[in-house]
Amino acid sequence: MKIIYIISSIFFLILTGCYSTYKVSDFSSRDKFYEDFNKSAKDKAIKVTLSNDSSFFLSNGAAIENDTLYFPREEIKSGIKKIALSDIKGVNFTNQSHTTALIILNDGQKYQAEQVKGNRDSLEFSFTKIITLKDVTSINNIRNISDKNHWLGVIPGFIGGSIFGVFAGVVAIQLTPTTYNSSGLQHYETAPTYTPAKIASFSFIILGIVYGWIKGFNYTYQFNP
Repeated sequence: MKIIYIISSIFFLILTGCYSTYKVSDFSSRDKFYEDFNKSAKDKAIKVTLSNDSSFFLSNGAAIENDTLYFPREEIKSGIKKIALSDIKGVNFTNQSHTTALIILNDGQKYQAEQVKGNRDSLEFSFTKIITLKDVTSINNIRNISDKNHWLGVIPGFIGGSIFGVFAGVVAIQLTPTTYNSSGLQHYETAPTYTPAKIASFSFIILGIVYGWIKGFNYTYQFNP
C-alpha cells in the first residue's frame, strides 16, 4: 500500500503542477505586466473570468490598452486611404521596396497596405483588409485571464503515465501464472515475452499522454485576485 501511495502522490503532483500564474507584483511595473500579457495572448484562444465568477472565451486573442481589454475584429474591405503621420503609431514594411506594410494607428486599427507612398506629413496607400480592436470590458472587472497549451501538457502526462506504467508492469509480472520444472524451480509461463506487463505499461503511458493533452498546461494572468 505504501508504494501505491507514493506513486499516486508523484502522479498527482506532476499533473496538478501543469500551470504558471503571473501577477502584477511579478513585474517591474503594471505596463510591463500588460505588455507580457499582450504578447502571450496574441492569436490564442483565451478564457476571461470576471470578478463575479462568470466567464467567457475569446477565440482570436486579446490585448490590453488604457486599462481596457480589447479583442481584434478583422474586416475584409478595400480602398485607398490617406492618413496623417501624427495618427500613425507604427509602420512595419513587409518587403524591401517599402511598398507593402502593416500600418498601425494610434486607435488600434491596423491596415494591410499596398502601394504605400510617403508624403511630408502623411501616408497614402491602398488596402484590402482592416483590423479593428473592439473593447470588451475594463480591467477592473476581470479576475484573471488564462490560456491552455495542450501539447505542453503531454510532457507531464507522459512522465506520470510512465511511472504508473512501470508499476503496472511489475504487478502484471507478479500476477503472471507460474509452473515448476522437474527440479522444483519456479518459472513464469510467459517469461520470454512478458506480454501482460508490456500491455499494462503501454496502456498507462497512452492514458497519461491523453490525460496530459486534455488537461494541458495553463497560463493564468491575475488582475484582481
